Amino acid sequence: MRVQSIIIPHTIHDTIMATTKKPAVLLIHPYTGFWDSYRSAPSLPLNLLHAASLLVDDFEVRIIDVRAARDWRAEVRAGLSLNPCLVGLTIMTGPSVESSVEVMKFIKKNSAAPVVLGGPHATMVPDTTLQNPLVDYVIVGPGENALVELAGALARGEQPAQDHGIFSKSSSDPLHNAKRAPALDLDSAPEIPYHLVNVRDYFQTYDGIDGYLPMETSRGCNRGCTHCYNSVSRAGPWRAQSAQRVIERLKHIKNIIGASAVYFVDDNFFMDVNRALDIADGAASLGLKWQIQGIDLQTLGALGHDTLQHLVDTGLKRVTIGIESGSDKIRTMLHKKPASREVLDIIRRLNKYPFIIYCSFITNFPGETAQDVKKTIRLISDLCDANPMFRNSPVYQFVPFPGTTISNNAEQNGFSRPGRLEDWGRISYERGYGKDNLGLGRDFYQALYFITLFNDRKYLEYLNDPGLRILSLAYHPIARFRLKHGLFQMTPEIRAYEWISNRRRKRNSPPKAGA
Repeated sequence: MRVQSIIIPHTIHDTIMATTKKPAVLLIHPYTGFWDSYRSAPSLPLNLLHAASLLVDDFEVRIIDVRAARDWRAEVRAGLSLNPCLVGLTIMTGPSVESSVEVMKFIKKNSAAPVVLGGPHATMVPDTTLQNPLVDYVIVGPGENALVELAGALARGEQPAQDHGIFSKSSSDPLHNAKRAPALDLDSAPEIPYHLVNVRDYFQTYDGIDGYLPMETSRGCNRGCTHCYNSVSRAGPWRAQSAQRVIERLKHIKNIIGASAVYFVDDNFFMDVNRALDIADGAASLGLKWQIQGIDLQTLGALGHDTLQHLVDTGLKRVTIGIESGSDKIRTMLHKKPASREVLDIIRRLNKYPFIIYCSFITNFPGETAQDVKKTIRLISDLCDANPMFRNSPVYQFVPFPGTTISNNAEQNGFSRPGRLEDWGRISYERGYGKDNLGLGRDFYQALYFITLFNDRKYLEYLNDPGLRILSLAYHPIARFRLKHGLFQMTPEIRAYEWISNRRRKRNSPPKAGA
């Protein structure tokens, strides 16, 4: 099976055959945020595995996952001992940046290997990313083919061509005119090299079902939400693997890897409904339970009873939807459909189906008012009453992903875009971006986030620690009462819960040498 790739002057294969051993490539996944510790296990580093799938034939590839490593410094040190031709990291705006900077400092202290950054943040903010003294190269846009070209050039001792999305500090082309590498042809791409990681470290538990393994089968989304990083980080139309190819991959993770359920992490799995139904039938034929990370409410609401019941019969356990706001003013700004009243009607209509409907919510958008956020809180409370299978995310704060329409609005309203890579690390869904558009104060956002962690039953579906589950169960009715009546002041339970959970995690965690 061949992969469409970039033609380079000398094939990597010829170079490798002339040497006694393969050159090494080290790929590192940083810590990414709160959900790394809240879930039963971190998500499989699919971005690195997809990149590695084009490298493994000609390079010795090592993947190190900071989230799963017992001692990431020792593992990085061992990887650097292979004298890799490059060390690559993937980064997302927020805590991932902070973690990546820490890892890069360690690399530079212990090696002369060039450091390459890719991923959504590097694509959205290539200028400040490349200006960081720890960074040697930035890959803009789809990274798999570009990484192959860069690794091949560096393995031969050559400088890569300054195109196809590869940029160094000596690049002559302005970064804002960056040419991106051709997108990976998903249908002809090789299976990801699961052997490069300990897959069982990534088996996740959801809703009492063990053995979930994430899988990406499509990329992109054509809905055009104005706050979504997808609108600037993955240029190009929605593209997908065929249902037949996906079913072959499902057979592999069931029969070879040992997964018992699959979590489709596509941006919008149901962009092609017929394809999605064929994949659902394939999962059912293999006895795999399944859930999806991405579906828009318009599509879900348009599915008829027979289709929804068929999805249940095939093993659908959970869907995730970006609702974001209960204010129609904000929903219009985000290009979110339908209106909030219809959101409630659709979720209420779905209460006859036994799959969880997990919905994300965000506040502190530019132009949002305290009245707007009250509408979001009211919608969350109403949805909890309307459908026992409804789950809400903790209410996040808006993150201004660079290049998005809403980020531009934020800059017009006083947000100063960070001038250094490390400053982007202080922006996150949990902490916000330094502006209080609502004028309600830091304590309000923290209380709203904490209370909406426990107002529904998701703590029973994510937390494995028995003690924390009991603690969460006891707090649940208090959280529900606070949310329903808008009581976000005087919340000493936040400090108490953090103190107890931190002590339990320290007691239950193995020691990390060299940390």
